[in-house]
Amino acid sequence: MCPSASKALFPLPLNLFERYMLLDDRPDYPMTFALQARFMGQVRPAAFEAALEETVERHPLLHALVEMNARGGGVWVDAGLGSPALTWQNANSAIDSTAANRIDLRREPGFRVWVRQDADSTDVILAVHHACCDGIGLLQVLGDLMASYGLRTATGDARPVLARLDVAQLAARGRFTVEIPEGLGRIRVLWDTLKEAAKWIGRPPTPLWISGEEKSNEPTPPLNYPGIVFHSFSEAETRQMRAAARKRNATLNDLLLRDLFVTCSQWNQAEHPGRPGRWLRINMPQNLRERHHDRMPAANAMSQAFLTRQVADCADPELLLDGLRRETEAIRRWRLGLYFLGGLSMAERIPGALRLGMALLGRQCHATTVLTNIGEFTRRFTARLPRRNGRIVAGDLILERLVGMPPLRPKTYAGFGAGTYAGELTVTARGDFDRVRADRLERLLRLYVARLSANIGAADRSG
Repeated sequence: MCPSASKALFPLPLNLFERYMLLDDRPDYPMTFALQARFMGQVRPAAFEAALEETVERHPLLHALVEMNARGGGVWVDAGLGSPALTWQNANSAIDSTAANRIDLRREPGFRVWVRQDADSTDVILAVHHACCDGIGLLQVLGDLMASYGLRTATGDARPVLARLDVAQLAARGRFTVEIPEGLGRIRVLWDTLKEAAKWIGRPPTPLWISGEEKSNEPTPPLNYPGIVFHSFSEAETRQMRAAARKRNATLNDLLLRDLFVTCSQWNQAEHPGRPGRWLRINMPQNLRERHHDRMPAANAMSQAFLTRQVADCADPELLLDGLRRETEAIRRWRLGLYFLGGLSMAERIPGALRLGMALLGRQCHATTVLTNIGEFTRRFTARLPRRNGRIVAGDLILERLVGMPPLRPKTYAGFGAGTYAGELTVTARGDFDRVRADRLERLLRLYVARLSANIGAADRSG
């Protein structure tokens, strides 16, 4: 991809989801998220910096600023191809979470990188504003970065291949095919959208109970950005969980959702037995990419689906799983995340309504938690990278593990992620930096892991 193709793209109008991300961005709750990759080996600085510059050039929204016009609309404008925001540190240096997590897209591009290394390993942390791209887009960036670095450091035949990207596809990043279920007309779909919005408003979810739901007076140890805690299941354990899901005609994602609902219920009842709440809601991001996005650089092509259950529903995990299985199947088949974008679009047609709604309702709890299940991480790479013993090789580096975090909204005090790599399922958690102590976040993750572990061997036990 040549720089002139990137320059011809701008100015590029913001799409609906990008405008929403900017409206939802707050100094204390920025819409920024991160990936942290652990490599065996040490990075060669010159090769890495050259690879990073090439990667940012390939993905125009990583070197763009937001410029607002007089009518309140916004466009992406090219910030130029200067050196990306890159910080080198030793392994014992901390990254301040508050500063790292805040990005003002009107003044700086929405992409930052840290490299922290010791004698044997290297951590590469990528942070991006959610208006620039989604989690799949950031994985695409990481894959390109590894491939570009590998091309500079590989020896022999184990050389990566960078895919050709089409900048013009960014113009269609918010263009999705709307499939109306058979037998339903557009009026019925509009009515169903309004009903879903009414249910969403009329069933306010209970947050995860965090002491007083206010900042604690206890001194909170500074969290090292990105503040992710994680647990990896072995390849054998992951296979057994998949088998347990298949036994129930469900997917691994259905099990992850079911056990997260139960975990949230158990946590709230243990932390505050007198007020466990009534409704629980999980925000489940949905990938909306279609064939015309196949060679698109990193961008947002997603929406959100919300699954809501009563606390009482968690008392019967098998019935809960069956209901979630049917609901997630409908979400996938009919791409029901488009209902969320449809609701935003309807609000935006009334001048000032979306901005006013965000101002009035923006600090309410919209979801108890969020679960971002990215699936097999490496399937999200558009670059082709060699493997050794099931793990990605990037020149003189071997990718050992990969963890990520979602951005968090007000009163969504912790979010969860999931993904598989080299056959191993890893679940992650990240808490509100100001309100959730690291030890409590670890305890919450252990509770979730214990629930998931109960599925191991379940297929065999059920006959």
